[in-house]
Amino acid sequence: MRGCLSKQSHHSEKKVILIAGPDDQGYGHTLSLSFKDCDVIGKQNIQEAKRYYLTHRVDIAVLSNIPAIPCLSLLKFLKNIKPHVNIIILTRNGSEEFAVDAFRKGATDYFSASFELKELETRIGCLLISEEVKNRRRSDYGLDNFRTAVNYASEHYNERIELRCVAHLAGMSLSCFQRSFKKKMGVTFTEYVNNLRISRAKKMLENSNLSISEIAFMSGFSNQYHFTRTFKKISNICPSLYRNSLKS
Repeated sequence: MRGCLSKQSHHSEKKVILIAGPDDQGYGHTLSLSFKDCDVIGKQNIQEAKRYYLTHRVDIAVLSNIPAIPCLSLLKFLKNIKPHVNIIILTRNGSEEFAVDAFRKGATDYFSASFELKELETRIGCLLISEEVKNRRRSDYGLDNFRTAVNYASEHYNERIELRCVAHLAGMSLSCFQRSFKKKMGVTFTEYVNNLRISRAKKMLENSNLSISEIAFMSGFSNQYHFTRTFKKISNICPSLYRNSLKS
């Protein structure tokens, strides 16, 4: 997840995530640990949440829906005030009908009772990256979708890269991005990233005394076995033999 959002906006002003409504699961605390470059604001009282929303910057609002405090009217209010803000609904007692109504009223995403917190973190991370890219595009109209994805891979090759986040960066759905990238670049995005990682690994094998294991992790692989297998597939030689061939 962190790899998806290791770089926040270049703007000095922090992004703001507002948690509106009861937070008995402690989402606010968890999100504040995951997104240290953001201000995570919790307002359990709905009127206080409205006041904060009206008077402060908010980039993402997370609304809790419980029987005592149905959130659809709050959702409608917030979208009428600031239509550009991304709003995520969390509900314990949702239904398909409720979800459809929420999306019609402007919800960006919807999570029912069974969701994993990691899913929420990933979605928020993607939304923050998407906003960052929009800001960049305002100052660089020549930046095309695939260059954005390629640049992101170049900057984050040594981290975990979420394909869904990169698709958001490129302004496409996941399936459209995968299809379009393969057509334009001749390889899948995963293959492109692996080629990039192996290229960086070769430079480290040539110019450092780091162990194979260290180079594997520094190149973005989760373990040495995966690194060695990918290296051999791309280079037709394993990393240790490649390093030995340089010495001879």
